[in-house]
Amino acid sequence: MAHNLLGFFTVLREWTIAERERTRRGIPPLQQKPQARKRGRPTKNPSSERDNRN
Repeated sequence: MAHNLLGFFTVLREWTIAERERTRRGIPPLQQKPQARKRGRPTKNPSSERDNRN
């Protein structure tokens, strides 16, 4: 377990160093993925309910 924890923090450190180097060189940050949709019941869209009443 300690080895896994050490590995995790090693990766975080490497990412931080890489991001600082990118910033120093003036390279824009990597694109982030759009947030995943939340699970659960879908939210109701009030405008679509109005359209379905006709």
